[in-house]
Parts: sequence; C-alpha cells; structure tokens
Amino acid sequence: MINLNKWCQTIVSVLYAKGVRYTCISPGSRNTPLSLSFLEHPKIKCYSILDERSSGFFALGIALKTQAPVALICTSGTALANYLPSVIESDLNRTPLIFLSADRPEKLIGTGENQTINQKNIFKNFNRTFIDIGLPHENYNSLIKDLDAGMNASLGYNYTNIFLPGPIHINCQFDEPLFYKYHEENIHCTLQSANYKSSKIELDLRSYSRPLIVCGRNKSDDMLPVLKLSEDLNAPILADPLSQLRYSNHKNIISAYNHYLDKINFEPDVVFYFGLSPVSKILNNKMKYWNTILFDSSNGYNNYAKTIINTDIQTACNYISDSIEKTNPSMLNKFLNIDTKINSIISDNICNDWSENSIISMCFNFLSNNDNIFIGNSMPIRNMDNFIGSTNTNINTFSNRGASGIDGVVSSAIGVAESNSESKTLLLIGDLSFLHDINALLFTGRHSLNMTIVVINNNGGGIFSSLPIADKENEHFLDFWTTPQNINVRKVAKSYEVNCETVNSNEELS
Repeated sequence: MINLNKWCQTIVSVLYAKGVRYTCISPGSRNTPLSLSFLEHPKIKCYSILDERSSGFFALGIALKTQAPVALICTSGTALANYLPSVIESDLNRTPLIFLSADRPEKLIGTGENQTINQKNIFKNFNRTFIDIGLPHENYNSLIKDLDAGMNASLGYNYTNIFLPGPIHINCQFDEPLFYKYHEENIHCTLQSANYKSSKIELDLRSYSRPLIVCGRNKSDDMLPVLKLSEDLNAPILADPLSQLRYSNHKNIISAYNHYLDKINFEPDVVFYFGLSPVSKILNNKMKYWNTILFDSSNGYNNYAKTIINTDIQTACNYISDSIEKTNPSMLNKFLNIDTKINSIISDNICNDWSENSIISMCFNFLSNNDNIFIGNSMPIRNMDNFIGSTNTNINTFSNRGASGIDGVVSSAIGVAESNSESKTLLLIGDLSFLHDINALLFTGRHSLNMTIVVINNNGGGIFSSLPIADKENEHFLDFWTTPQNINVRKVAKSYEVNCETVNSNEELS
C-alpha cells in the first residue's frame, strides 16, 4: 500500500524548499491528505478560507506583499473552477500562486461519478504550466523533478531561460480511503537553485540628450536604482501611483502628469520604461508614439514599447548611465515647474468639499511610513493617480491591476494586511466592488487585523457616468450600468461582526 503521508509530505517539502511559507486551504474531503500534510508542517502558516474565489485573491494579497509564492488547496469538482478569477489576476500581475487541486482517479472521469469533472489543464490559457502528478506511486524522484520544474515556472525561471512569474496548477489524484494512520516521516528536499543572468544589452544610446523615464506599477522596491539614473541623466520620472517610487519624496518625481501631458509641447528623444502598465491612459497612449524602450527581466510583453530588453533594473540603469554622454535638463525643469504648480493647487483645494477626491486625500494622509494602501479599481485608482502627488511619506501601494476586475479586492487587501500586521493597511474601495467580495469578511471573525476599509458608497458604479452612453437618453442606464444596490453597508458589516461607522463629511471622516 502506498504511504499517503510520505507522498503528500514530499509535495509539501518541495514547495517549502522553493519558498512557500503560506497556504490557503478550502474545505473538502478529497483534499484531506494534502491538507493534513500542510497543517503538520511546522514552518508553513495555513489559513482556512471557505470561499475558493476569496481564497485565491487572499493568497494573491499575501504574495504581493511578501514577494514569495503562496499555495492554495481545494477539493475536486467546481471548487477548482472558482479559482479562475484569481488565476487570471495572478497571470497578468506576474504573481506566483500554486493551485493544488485534489482529484478523483482518472478511471472515474466521464462516468457520472459525484463531484467529478475533467480538471486537467482547466486554466490552460492563464497558467504557466500544468502538472498532473497522477495517483500516489513509489517513484518519488519523478514527483520531485516534476514539482521542481513546475515551481520554477511559477517563479519565472528554469535552468536555461527566464519567463514571466505567475500561477501554476498541480492536479493531485487520490483514491479512497483518503486517510491512514502512518508513522510520521521527516522528508527533506534539497533542490538545485536556478540563477538568472541578465541578457547582454546591445543599444546605442550615445546620441540621445532628452531622456524621459516612465515607471509603471511594480511590486517591490527594486526600482530604487531608477532614482540614481534620473539624477545622472537630469531626467524626469513619470511615476505611477503603484510604482513604489511616487512616494519616495525624490526631487525628480513627476506625479501630476495626467492633468497636462496631452496639453504641453515636449518631445523626448528616448523613453526608458520600467514596470508594468501605468494607470494613466494619456501616458500609455503617448508611449505608443515615443521611442520607448522597456527593460523587463521576465521576457515581458507590452503594447507601448518599440523595443524590449530582457534585463534586470540595476543592470539596465548602469548601462544607460554609462552610455548617454550628455543630457539637457530643460525638459526636467519644465516638468518640475508645471507639476509643482498643479500639486499646489490640488493641495489647497482638495478638501474644500466632501467628495471622492477629499476622501482619498484624507485616507492617504492617515498613513505613516511603511504602511500599506490597497486601492480599488474603477474610480479610486484613477483618483489616486490624479490627486495624490509625491510626499514625504513612504507608502506601499497595491491594487489588482492585472485584469483590473472588481472581484476579490477585499480578499487581496486582507491578504496584504495579514502578512504585514506590524503596519497599518487601508483599503479604499467602491460599494459595488465591496459587495462583490463581502465573503472575505468571514476571515476577520477568526483573525485580528490592523486594517481599515473605507467604502465609497455612491450607490453604484460611478465610473460608468463618464461613458458616452451616459450622455444619451438611455432608460436602461441606471439599472444595467450604474446598478444601484441600495444596500446598508453598516448592516452588512454587522452581520460579519465587523465594526462600522458611517460618515458624511470630511470632519467626520477625519
């Protein structure tokens, strides 16, 4: 008889050796052997998350904050399908998530057996790789090899190439009985490390004298070399609110560009682009026509760059700094002059009235160094881009901007808060996005979080009022676009035993 404990402990040991320290487990019978092995591991923290969709986004939040892979476990059947939205966000946000699904034996597929579907490669359009490890067997070397290769794909590399980090799906078949009392064994895995080396840069940059730097969204502080590069080049940095650079209080950071980028005359001769897509549509459109060079260590894709260089940020910044011979600071001074004036106007007027803009300003000012803010999609992230400029406070910013959906935002924010309890976490979110993911509040009943959720309750999708369809005589606009729900958020929060206050002015919010 195959030792189920040893089989599952081997799986856990490989994942631990590759960096997994958190696991989200959703209830089920078929996943019992896997769940037990993770729960028995002394150095992996396990969470019980009822809803698989919420679990996926909660794990995403932890991975965004910790910059490490997070494992998820579910039972067979439609439980697995509920991970799909978070798989898509993990794919587009380049975040390593390890989805482990329990499954019936292959002989039962297509027979009408209860809770049995074809789970193989169900996420094929979005995951980095799919592994079906089959029923437990004695060839542990084969198991370890397959899992090691799968984890490398999730982390964004193998031993010869480099790829985009992202989700992988590991399908684990189990036959009954699902639980035996075995003598516990200690399993240790020693795996080869994969070392990434930057590709050689072959660019002639000597003729450029008007460089511009653009920093899109980024998940960590590895963009700090860009600050020194901007000093070397006298180049402005158009810093997205999710770049982890906008709030570094650096003298060359430009933040109010979305207000004037399409209204002033200037033309950089080269644009050095780091990170993923910025929030600003105006900036994205501009980059399509500029001489934009993207530096991306993950063989990334981007619609805005004419040239993509596969290298890390430090190597790129060193190369650029050494290559460009002389630059003209006039463009930097022009940007700084306009940006200073606009940010001054915003600062003097943003809290004059009770509005979504004053709410985001007060939320941001509530935070201290190294605190976290998670921003909902639609209007909150756009308001942040428009009205929160460079500050003296170093704030970590997060948002689910891979697919930019409104699903799972509360869960992801809770994941950030749970993995960083020593700092405050604030989630700013609209009412529809909040209601879409209220099951995430179940988590708060068993855990103490240093977290505040601010719900902008304008009774529907306010962003749709900016669409052309809103200007027409459309009798269906309210019901099918704005979709007001008339929900009492305080009663919703109370039903989950979450403290709630309703405020209607800047003074009350403060």
